[in-house]
Amino acid sequence: MKKEIRKIANPMSPLPVALISCNTVEQPQVLTVSWTGVVNSTPLKMYVSVQPVRNSYAAIKERGEFVINVPTADMLKETDFCGTNSGRNVDKFKECGLTAEKCEHISAPMIAECPVSIECRVCEVLSLGSHDMFIADVLAVHVDPEMMNGDSIDFSKISTIAYGNSAYFKVEQKLGGFGIWKQL
Repeated sequence: MKKEIRKIANPMSPLPVALISCNTVEQPQVLTVSWTGVVNSTPLKMYVSVQPVRNSYAAIKERGEFVINVPTADMLKETDFCGTNSGRNVDKFKECGLTAEKCEHISAPMIAECPVSIECRVCEVLSLGSHDMFIADVLAVHVDPEMMNGDSIDFSKISTIAYGNSAYFKVEQKLGGFGIWKQL
């Protein structure tokens, strides 16, 4: 396979899309990101990378907490709206019909309509250039019981959204489990 050197903005695409909620239940804020994920398994730590110019950045920085909410493909309109509109100009929760729900350990709200919500408390902030990476301890994972398969989340039931090259993708087909190479 011949390869060329190219300047590509995001060579690891598509990435999962999440709705990051922050601030308080009374004054909820939300932004759409695709730069989020796990950075450590024990203890479980996750991250979100946010540009300082984003409206929700200040709430995350000041309060030191946020919730990673996993939207379904059925929530694409709301997810895109929250990523293309600023909370400085519009109440995204109200416009999208989202419900701010109280978390167990933090004051930031989770989004009731999302089947997975992950409570996070910031433990480190890395300024990386265009974005700051908020690394956080996971305090609780809230999951719709219908989305579970034993002790694991069944992401094929959730039909998650991924984003890459300015486009959204639906992710719902399981290809195999860890160690599948032995069976192929």
